[in-house]
Parts: sequence; C-alpha cells; structure tokens
Amino acid sequence: MMKILVVDDQSDARLIQKKILQQRNFDVLEAENGQQALLLIAGNRPDLIISDIMMPEMDGFELCKHLKSDAQTAEIPFIFYSAHFVDNQDIALGKGLKAAGFLVKPMQSKQFLESIERVINSTETLKDRLPEQKDKRLSDQAFDSEHKKRLLSTLQNKIEKIEQSEKRFKHVIQSIPSAVYEADAISLERFYYCDVVYDLTGKTRDDLNQHRPHWFELIQSDYRQNIKDSLIKHIKGNKDQFILEYPLIHENGDRLIWVEDRGGIERDASGQTVKLYGAVSDISLRKQAEQKLQESFEATITSVSKALEKRDPYTAGHQDNCALIAKAIAEEMQLDGEFIKGLELAAKVHDIGKIYLPAEILNKPVKLSPAERGLIETHSQVGYEIIQHVQFPWPIAEIILQHHERIDGSGYPNGLKGDNILLEAKILSVADIIDAMASDRPYRKSLGLEVAMEELNKNKSTLYDAEIADVCLSLYQQQRIPFLLN
Repeated sequence: MMKILVVDDQSDARLIQKKILQQRNFDVLEAENGQQALLLIAGNRPDLIISDIMMPEMDGFELCKHLKSDAQTAEIPFIFYSAHFVDNQDIALGKGLKAAGFLVKPMQSKQFLESIERVINSTETLKDRLPEQKDKRLSDQAFDSEHKKRLLSTLQNKIEKIEQSEKRFKHVIQSIPSAVYEADAISLERFYYCDVVYDLTGKTRDDLNQHRPHWFELIQSDYRQNIKDSLIKHIKGNKDQFILEYPLIHENGDRLIWVEDRGGIERDASGQTVKLYGAVSDISLRKQAEQKLQESFEATITSVSKALEKRDPYTAGHQDNCALIAKAIAEEMQLDGEFIKGLELAAKVHDIGKIYLPAEILNKPVKLSPAERGLIETHSQVGYEIIQHVQFPWPIAEIILQHHERIDGSGYPNGLKGDNILLEAKILSVADIIDAMASDRPYRKSLGLEVAMEELNKNKSTLYDAEIADVCLSLYQQQRIPFLLN
C-alpha cells in the first residue's frame, strides 16, 4: 500500500486530506510541521509528500529543500498544497526546488485525487522511460534569496489585508450609534473604539484619554454599586453575556443619560475571564416613553381602585393599605424595584372583581351565608378576566387571580400550592389578611393588629409563606408596618 505523508499545521486540514486519500486506499501519515515531518520520514519513509507552506518551526519550502538536498529522500515526489503562497513566483520557487506539483487550497475531493494520481503516474513514467538527468535544483544561496523574497512578499500582503480589515472595522464601528468598548477583566477599566462615548458623557477626548475616570464613576451614584455588583456577578458566574441599564451623569450636570450596556465575556480554556466586550447605547427616549406609560398605568389603576371603593365604602382604603403593607414587606426582602412596583399596583386593584358583585352583599352588616360567601369568592377569577387583556409589564392579572391561594392548597379559585403560587401573590395574601383583620368590616369591628399577627404566626408554612410571614412579624415587632401604627 502506497504511503502518503500529509504535512499541515491545521488538524482539520490534515483530517480532510486523510479522508479523501483513504478513499483510494492510500496509507496516510501525518505531521504538523516540517521538523516533525523530518523525524517521521527518518523512521517511516513515505512514497509521496503533500505539504502546506506556511507552518511554524519549519515551513514547506524549507522542508522541500531539506529533502531534495538529501540523496535518500530527494526522489520522493513532493507536492505543495497551500492557500497563501499561490502566485507565479511561489510556483516558480516550488519548481526550482524540484517539487512535483503545486496545488491551491481548497480543492474538491475528486479534483484533489486526480491531481495526486497524475503526479504518481507521471513519476512512475519518468522513472521507467527517462535516463537519469542532471540535478537542476536551486543552489542554497538562490533558495535562501528567493525564499526570503516569498516570505516577505506574503507577509506584506498579510499586513496590507490586516490594515484594510482594520479600516473597514473602524468605519463599521464609527457608523454604529453605540459606544463599542473592551474592558479589562480585573480592573474593569474600559477602552472605547468610537466617538459615541463623548456624546453619551459630554466629555472630550482629552477628558477620557488623559484623566481616564473609571467608567463606574460616570454612573449616577444611586445605581453605581448595584451595577458594579451585577457585572461582577456575571463575570464570576457561568453566563457569557450581560445586559445592564443605568443612567450616566452628563458632563454639563443638568441631565442623566440612560444607557443600555450590552456585552459579552471572553473566557480562556479554564473558564477564567480574559476580556469584556460590549456596546453602550443611549436609551433615554425609550426610558421617557416607559415612564409616561407607567404613569398612565398607575393613573388607570388609581381610577379603577377609587371607582370600586365608591361602591364599597366599608373597604375604602383597603387596597391602598394592602399596597403599603406589601411594599414594606417586599422592600424588607430586598426585592427588585420593578418587582415591587408591579406588586404595589396589583395590590391597588386586587379586589377589582368585586365590582361585579351586588352592593347589598358587599355591605351586608351580618355574616354571609355559604351561598353568598361562594359568590364573594368569585371575585379573584372575575378580576383576572377584567385585567387579563391589559398589556401591563407586570403579571397584574395573575397576581389578582392568586391572591387568595394558600400554601397548603386550601385557597381559591384553583387550589394552588407552594411554589405554584407567584411570590407577589404570596406577599399580597399576607398583606390582605392583616388589613382585613385589623380593619372594620360591615359585619364586625376591627379585631386588632395583634390578633392579625397571631393569625399570621399560627398559620405560617400552612396558609402563608413562612419567610414572608416572618418578615411581616419582624416589621410589626419593630413598629414598621405602615399606616396601621398611626
């Protein structure tokens, strides 16, 4: 079986050539560079060599020259197979080294095999038909001179291509309406590639390049530490991307610029962070629109809440009270600001479903019958159906639906248990029961805040989430439950 040595520093290139050659039952040997090829040839002489040119340690030209200079290996057919050295001068240098062929990557497998077999057949024919000819190899001096020329020419071409790529990259970056950057993984200091950063911060090129304030110093102080902590958390975690939103302090001091910081984290093979890359975009207009939309949401919810309380004067203020208690609990639990905002708004309309109930039942001064109680219990589902098609940025409808569910599944309307209940609904259910027990109702006077706390302590982990109940009990002990202590 004919042995063919494939020399290429790219493992995938060697694998492709090997698979193609094995289709013709050639025995394929592999080497990563010229030096490795020489060691392999010394102990396992191939019948033909296919070599790349640009390789570390010893390139293809040097390998060919070395082999053709040695009488024991000079007759081995040598084929260059390269994607970089492909002009006429490169081919001439290959011929001067007595190479049997010069192929240009990439080639279709059929074409590649035909070229190899043509060299093999041609070599066998020459051996059979032609007398030994005088060696016309390049002299060492001529080879060294031409070899250096070709290496310098290829290097120059690569440099020109890199410079062209850098120019194109710069044009692309400058056309993007975002400040593109890279950041050090340890100090988190940033280097910005384009001028957009000057518009975002109001600082001049000299301000940023000479004084080099740390990026976090430019973030509004209320957000600075949270943003830094969040970024460090992403770096230490296993995620490779992050999206942060925060306001920058503009140089003129009279406005904040809201930005979206969207980036990626480069890690090495061991998982250690190497660099951060990203782009900072101005989202001030979007934030203004979101603020107006949120104000519209809040105004709508306030109007609905007031309309309901006009029909049910005995529970006037109940929803606002629940919102205050729920907010206090959520803040004590250090939950996200957007989460708290959604919870607060849901609390303000959590009984909206009662708008469909007869006023005489809502205001009945005696205890309700089982049938009337069953009708009252429909208000969660009705409230959900009223709100579900309103496009809030929070799960308002689901919170309304679940605010009478209980941890053990004894609640209504769906008998949900434990983790199947939204955290917002768990918090609201605690706030709801406290205000209901501590306030006057149509059929009874207030039971008092202390009784409400006893109920909470007694049934935590059964009816109410234990962590939420403990937070509320702690607030009571510290006299920090809103409005009820007045």
